[in-house]
Amino acid sequence: MKCRITRDKKGLDRGMYPTYYLHLEREDHKKVFLLAGRRRKKSSTSNYLISADPTDLSRDGESFVGKVRSNLVGTKFTIYGSGLNPVKPPKPGPEGTVTYREELASVVYSTNVLGFKGPRKMTVLIPGMTGDRERVEIRPESEHHSILERYKEGGDGELAGVTQQDSRLERRDPELRPQLPRPRHSGV
Repeated sequence: MKCRITRDKKGLDRGMYPTYYLHLEREDHKKVFLLAGRRRKKSSTSNYLISADPTDLSRDGESFVGKVRSNLVGTKFTIYGSGLNPVKPPKPGPEGTVTYREELASVVYSTNVLGFKGPRKMTVLIPGMTGDRERVEIRPESEHHSILERYKEGGDGELAGVTQQDSRLERRDPELRPQLPRPRHSGV
């Protein structure tokens, strides 16, 4: 399976807030739309909204999938579903209940030998599956119970009720293809 992310910077405000599209590339070279994302305009951090509709990138839309938020350095990303941020004061729902947002996954980038230049190691942390083949829901009520904190604390322990071997994905080392131009490195 091969996917491609494209960036659209056309339009009045897309220079600052481009839209990203994720497409599945089929063997017949046709693209199938999967998801769209756009940086949220009134957010002080890197915060992107994800939608299953390329034309409706609103948080209240039926196609809203979730959002991606990064840390200040851009090395840790968390993907959230719908629901309330547990840090903000809760707004009870119609029956007085509070539904906190679900953490769908986290991505951690590690620096490589070259520092920030060149490819970095990427680790994807996803909730596992229960014995009934249901996805484990993670709805932390504080930062101390997030996927990233569980990963940092556990190391080789469990994440969301499953072993990290089942819930951690790591990117293969990048390969240079001979038909593509090689990156130029200046200096020693």
